[in-house]
Amino acid sequence: MSFNRIAIYGHRGWVLHRAGSDISALPTGVSTAEVDLDDAATLIPALQDIDIVLSFAAREVIPKQHAFIKAIPKTNVKLFVPSDLAFRVDEQGLRIAANKTKQEVEEAAKAAGVPTAVVLVGAFTESSLAFPILGVDVPGNRIIFTGDSANQQLTFW
Repeated sequence: MSFNRIAIYGHRGWVLHRAGSDISALPTGVSTAEVDLDDAATLIPALQDIDIVLSFAAREVIPKQHAFIKAIPKTNVKLFVPSDLAFRVDEQGLRIAANKTKQEVEEAAKAAGVPTAVVLVGAFTESSLAFPILGVDVPGNRIIFTGDSANQQLTFW
């Protein structure tokens, strides 16, 4: 079985994107489809020829991934990778809304029979700050900003 078509949702719009997302920097030839996660019906035609859906939904968009769970059974999608990029948490960790919501999305997908894989990168927030390439100078006790990063919201889950 081959997986040739991958749809990516999130990170300011790749392939599947919200209305108003700036997709001008995408390489020529990348197919795009504007979708509305508040309306699962917009996903069905966009996902018809897709094999794998990767979601990088963040913050308030995480619970909207339930729209993928409703739409995928009506398509030929073979695998859904919901937004996680974290690590498994215990009961205490589930008190954090984002952790709880991510787990609920994963459980709902499995309950709906949607084939699911979750990417767990480990203790990202703890380990990433140790890498100078990310702009954190721990010995110098400073953060180095590049581009417009000083004005953009930073999210670690």
